Amino acid sequence: MSDIQWDEDELRRKLTGFFCEFFGMGDLSEKPMHEVRARAELAGAYIGRSLAVIEHKGPVGSDIAMAIRSQEQRWKSALLDSVGRLCTPGGELRERWNRRLK
Repeated sequence: MSDIQWDEDELRRKLTGFFCEFFGMGDLSEKPMHEVRARAELAGAYIGRSLAVIEHKGPVGSDIAMAIRSQEQRWKSALLDSVGRLCTPGGELRERWNRRLK
């Protein structure tokens, strides 16, 4: 599309960081787990949609809808897995929060 060179990995990192911050995933220590999961799912959906469109090469056709759906599911699952691992009882973040609250 353009002769301008740019770093795709950096764009992915920044986009991911933006959506996580935008949907309030910075400090989750006071939020109930159902809200943490809902925020992760929403951030994941928007990350996936955005990356699917950005990474799409060639003309825009019906195949982009499949790519968007696939990326949405991938990112929602990834963020929900991370939240489950880190924020549930015994998780690294949950243990830090518990120590801080004592």
